[in-house]
Amino acid sequence: MPDRLIVFDLDGTLVDSRADLAASANHLRAVWSLPPLPEEEVGKLVGHGLGKLVRGLLSIEDAHEVERGMDVFRRHYREHCLDRTRLYEGVLETLASLDGRAMAVVTNKPKSFTDQILAGLGIASRFGLVLGADSTPKRKPDPMPILVSMERLGAAPGETLVVGDSDTDVIAGKAAGARTCGVTYGIGDVAVLRAHAPDHLIDRFADLLGVVR
Repeated sequence: MPDRLIVFDLDGTLVDSRADLAASANHLRAVWSLPPLPEEEVGKLVGHGLGKLVRGLLSIEDAHEVERGMDVFRRHYREHCLDRTRLYEGVLETLASLDGRAMAVVTNKPKSFTDQILAGLGIASRFGLVLGADSTPKRKPDPMPILVSMERLGAAPGETLVVGDSDTDVIAGKAAGARTCGVTYGIGDVAVLRAHAPDHLIDRFADLLGVVR
């Protein structure tokens, strides 16, 4: 059965956003009088939503403090999310080769930032649907946003491929009944990604053309 729908994660899959995420994360830590973290340490906290990122960065659980931290992060990231964020090699060409198939972005990043980044990097028009962390009542690893993508873009689970760099993508895709493709070049922990046994693993975005049916 051909893949009528391809669902992509954003950070670590389509875009290398590690530097800008780390810059905003360390701005937040500086406001809390904490020392900066290396990019790779920040990367380990990315992918599960802004609230969890702030909790991890500041080691806090108080709801009021978490909300205050989220606001500080949002204000800084809104101004700097395209400073150094770039498309991974091969993304433009590969998306062009897939033109004619339905494509969606499903991310645990807030939708406003997602839209800003996709537009700023010139690929927003490639996607028939963009869902952020605040677009559906539940987010990855829950399958809800994948299922919503299928419903809105008219694809069955067997016609859907989910592509991402973290375990949340694989868990959500499998739970939705879709095939899954993990990417090893991204932000996510590759060992954790492999442990969740995606149907395919690729080392370069362009290798996706050998996976799509």
